[in-house]
Amino acid sequence: GALEFDDQYVGKVTQISDLSLLLQELSNRDDRKSIPAKLDVRLNLDGHPATLAAVSTPFADSRVLKGQATLAGLPIVGFLPYLTLPDDIRPRSGVLDFQLGVTLNADSPELISLLELQGKVGVNEFSVIDGTGHERLSVASLALALEPSKPLGGALHVSSIALDRPRISLGRQADGKLLWPAPLAIGKPDHEAKAATAAPLSGPKSLR
Repeated sequence: GALEFDDQYVGKVTQISDLSLLLQELSNRDDRKSIPAKLDVRLNLDGHPATLAAVSTPFADSRVLKGQATLAGLPIVGFLPYLTLPDDIRPRSGVLDFQLGVTLNADSPELISLLELQGKVGVNEFSVIDGTGHERLSVASLALALEPSKPLGGALHVSSIALDRPRISLGRQADGKLLWPAPLAIGKPDHEAKAATAAPLSGPKSLR
């Protein structure tokens, strides 16, 4: 199967190809509804492979879905139209990978407990340029390991961070404002303050 979504509002065409979906053991019969149904989804998202393998008991008393989701090598730049970023922060390259365990609890009394994630998220060959095209930030790889987290509650629990070959280019203008990521004044003393600092103290200049 295939799906193409032409989002003219942001100027982005998203393509799903080679879509296959397999659902097994799904039944609402009393003698079978406690048997986990198995879902296997495989597709290419903008030409990059993604999979979802899950088990669930949607008709049982406990309606919980547990699965594994993977995505490999998805270019981050392709989804920039959906992000609002300052003009001087422009991701130029980078690919996203993840291997996540997903738990969806339909019986949860609270929204924040509806979704739980655990696994690994990585970004490779990531770089950012400023408004003039100068590279300001790059990293060969960034890998995060997530402990069980409830993102709908605004919390992600990171157990480890691995960073390989980070590079950053910073500086200040003559007026004390940052060259990047934004022109912010950062405490350059004015002329009066400098004059007061440099003025000699009253009294004898030497003791003999």
